[in-house]
Amino acid sequence: MRLCTDRGRRGLVLPALAVALAMPLVSASPASACSTGTVTRSGGVVTYEAQSGAANQVTFYVANAPLLRVSDPNGITAGPGCTQTSPRTATCGTIAGITAIHADGGDGDDRLAAGADLDIPVDFDGGPGRDILVGGTADDHLVDPDGWPTRPLQATFRGLAGNDVIVSRNGGYDRVECEGGNDTVTADPAVLDRVTNTCETIDRG
Repeated sequence: MRLCTDRGRRGLVLPALAVALAMPLVSASPASACSTGTVTRSGGVVTYEAQSGAANQVTFYVANAPLLRVSDPNGITAGPGCTQTSPRTATCGTIAGITAIHADGGDGDDRLAAGADLDIPVDFDGGPGRDILVGGTADDHLVDPDGWPTRPLQATFRGLAGNDVIVSRNGGYDRVECEGGNDTVTADPAVLDRVTNTCETIDRG
């Protein structure tokens, strides 16, 4: 499901005859109607940058080992250091030598996730919007600047394995599930943030 819109054309309805008599129009491609985020690799660092106005659903995982694959059902663009494998997937070389993955969701309601098979530290920033951040098996850093406007029904942060650092102190609602490892959470008061007992260290300020 495409979650960003072409506002300039939204709601435009023309009778069939008017369309037939109108000057030829150039159809917008999916990329122009709703641009995609870009993933790049420089040395050992893989970086994902969201396109403004898009709701991103990005997953980093191991596929056809030893390659790192990055996917988004809404589409993704491979930049320098990565290879386009389909409109929705890219690979960024071999896992060996990758030391960190950085991803910025930008605005929009995003989901940034590391696959359960990914043992590379991720640094995820949800950006504005109702975001969900999921770490992998390494020591991850997950942060969101604004939380949710209402109490979420699912986890907005999941650390999974590894000694994770999670920052949910943002003035919004969050649900934090740390799971394995020795994790540290910087959270809002309990009236805003629900933090499960799988989190070892909790700082509510």
